[in-house]
Amino acid sequence: STRNATMSLQVRVWPDSGGRITRAQLVGSSGNPAVDQAIRGQVLTGLQLPQAPPADMPTPIVLRITARKPGS
Repeated sequence: STRNATMSLQVRVWPDSGGRITRAQLVGSSGNPAVDQAIRGQVLTGLQLPQAPPADMPTPIVLRITARKPGS
C-alpha cells in the first residue's frame, strides 16, 4: 500500500489536452515493486489535473513525489 510508504521518487506523466493523466512512468523505483505498480496504475494514471496544461507545453512532465509515514 502507498498509504504507509516512505519514499521519494520522480515520475514522468503525460496529460491529455483536457488535463487527465493518460500515462505515468517511474524514473527509478521506490524499492517496492507493489508500491511502484500502485503509483503507476492506481495513483497517477487517470488522475485529473485541476487545469489543462497549455497546448504548447512539452511532455512528459517530470514530478517529484515525496511521502512519509503518518506521524513521522
